[in-house]
Amino acid sequence: MEYTFKNSISKGAQTILLHVDHLIVQFPEREESFTYDRILTVKLTKSRRNLFTLELTFDKGRSIFITNKYFLSTKECEDRSRSYDTFVRVLHFHLREKGRAKYYSGFSMNHLTTLILGAAFGSFIVSFISEYFGFSITNSLAQALILTVFAVVTILIANRRIFPKVYSPLNIPPEFLPQCL
Repeated sequence: MEYTFKNSISKGAQTILLHVDHLIVQFPEREESFTYDRILTVKLTKSRRNLFTLELTFDKGRSIFITNKYFLSTKECEDRSRSYDTFVRVLHFHLREKGRAKYYSGFSMNHLTTLILGAAFGSFIVSFISEYFGFSITNSLAQALILTVFAVVTILIANRRIFPKVYSPLNIPPEFLPQCL
């Protein structure tokens, strides 16, 4: 099977060819071959309403990000959801038999960490500003800690459905695949 994608206007198109015991990644300037047992992790994410990403991490720490989008030279974005869906399913089929990969779905923990750090920083700013204007309930440090705990709990509750989860290659989570009708 062959799947071609282009993640941005500035980058060249990449093609991945799936074979029985290996895959070939064709970059604009070179081509690389990887056996399926070199893939350590497979991660499915959904970034926006219609942007789906498959991240393959190989044994030397190298990652490839594969999306369901193809950016044309006219700066338009072509949706390749149907081909992407088929590609993901066929790749999982090959990996199930020949790979040793771990499978994850959900959004990046880096994103969650950024949200939490931003909330903590914002809580301290709000606390110190409220103390400056005389609206502080208690001392600014205690108030900042209370606001931080409240913000972190709110962020965790709001994002609990999309925490990274481990899944089986036999049961690909449908929410991380495009809904092709």
